[in-house]
Amino acid sequence: MKTSEKWRRILFVVGIIALFFGAVDPLEGSVVIVAGSLFI
Repeated sequence: MKTSEKWRRILFVVGIIALFFGAVDPLEGSVVIVAGSLFI
């Protein structure tokens, strides 16, 4: 696996996890949701 593909996959997984954590409390997690959306 190339390095760029590896980083892309890592950022995608981190983005999905951030979206789930932000969905628990949308008001306080809005920054986390935005960051997660950017990673995806």
